[in-house]
Amino acid sequence: MNLNSTSPPTTGIFTISTLPDELLQLIVDNLDNLSTCQLSITCRRLHFFALQVFFERNGLGSPGEGVFSCSNPPREAIQAVRIALFVQNLSVIDFCFSEDLWRLCSDTVSLRCLISRIPPTKRVTLRFQDTFTEGNLNIHVWKREFTSLLDAIMEQPCEALEVMGGNSLPGFYAPSTNARMLTPYRPPANVDNTNKISFHSTILFTSPFVSWTTATLQARSNSITTLSLVFSGTPWNIWCAIVALKFDNLETLQLRFTDVPGERSYSAHLLNFLSRHPTITCLTLSRALAPPPPPLDAAMLPLLSKLMAHATCVRWLMSGPENSYPQLKSIEVTSEQLHRGYPVDYKALDEALKSLASSPHDRTIIVSFFSQQGLTEWFQKHIDRGDTSLLASLHNLKRLKLKFNPCGIFKGNPTDIFPHWLALFPCLEQVVFEDDFPASVLSEVSKMEEFFVTSLMRGSPALKSVALGTSVAVLRGDNDVVHISPSCNDIQIAWRGF
Repeated sequence: MNLNSTSPPTTGIFTISTLPDELLQLIVDNLDNLSTCQLSITCRRLHFFALQVFFERNGLGSPGEGVFSCSNPPREAIQAVRIALFVQNLSVIDFCFSEDLWRLCSDTVSLRCLISRIPPTKRVTLRFQDTFTEGNLNIHVWKREFTSLLDAIMEQPCEALEVMGGNSLPGFYAPSTNARMLTPYRPPANVDNTNKISFHSTILFTSPFVSWTTATLQARSNSITTLSLVFSGTPWNIWCAIVALKFDNLETLQLRFTDVPGERSYSAHLLNFLSRHPTITCLTLSRALAPPPPPLDAAMLPLLSKLMAHATCVRWLMSGPENSYPQLKSIEVTSEQLHRGYPVDYKALDEALKSLASSPHDRTIIVSFFSQQGLTEWFQKHIDRGDTSLLASLHNLKRLKLKFNPCGIFKGNPTDIFPHWLALFPCLEQVVFEDDFPASVLSEVSKMEEFFVTSLMRGSPALKSVALGTSVAVLRGDNDVVHISPSCNDIQIAWRGF
């Protein structure tokens, strides 16, 4: 012990707030969430220390830096953010509701209080679980609290609102036919700065919230520039009400359907909606058009630069007058199938590619596959047809991307298919293979990548570059000689010397 008279006197009394960080860490690590939050309100030092541990332990993002995100939040999560002195601003709230029905309303109320205290400025994302615990929701209470939360978000200077999941939730409360519950909704006064809306939840397209949805979209029609809607079993009259709206400054539109297309065609309503929105630059349409609609008799969407659509939609949109879509640079044709047992329409895929053959414009074509069913046979069919394949007529196609999501096409021997298939494109210069390859497939691809890329380039004289989403490498070559060298990119690229 140092007995020097200049040393500060010691009292011999220690409190938890005077303990070193190492000991505090040991104490807090052994506390449950509720006790940790209670400890945080005892003094300033413990407030900062305990809440930081709480946020890290429960994976709640970085509230102190403006980001509150959680996938499985504890009951105390929202309250902890509300009381945290070091949380002064929130730019992003990404909140996933619990699967416990009994928590749904209480978390909704707490989240509304948090948003009222600390208005988010960038984005609010509300996620719902796919399954919930057994129980029932009081529809009147649920309507009041969730509508109040949504209104609180829209009243703030928030740029984007996303609502996702929860498609099974309406099954826990009977859709109301009460006249008071179905009266038209009037959104509160607001500032028009919400420019991105993503509604990917059945909750918002069923009673009692569909009135809120349509009224809010109409009220924000001047400010919305990006609109993304996902429909799952949505009644026909609701779909018609949505596409009857007009958005003056709409630039990006995504319409997705997770159900199998029915017999009733929706192309007439879709055509009317697109014709009223010439400002659209990026368009995504996932649903097949059944039955096929008649060809377009007038040009539309003069500013369209990027299109991602089901094969039947691409064929329909390309059926208009020649030189339509002068700004269109990228077209993604998808065989999207979200239901097992529903056959992939490769005939529609062929017709979509054929519709692009007469285009005089230089565009990047992306073909996206979601299923392996019949895929190898489709590739082989075109190989067998050789120069008579419709692919040989795509003279303006120089850039091609193939996306597998994933469907295991590389589990076999791709050198038996792709060199011959790509050789059918007469003027192809660049090809990209995009996929989130699983580890098992990555190891197989990396073993044959040099031979695979060399085979592609030797089979296609015009081909100048190949990209694979596998190991990090850059390939450069003169004529048929290909060399491998390291690269800092996440894509393997091959260049033919020219």
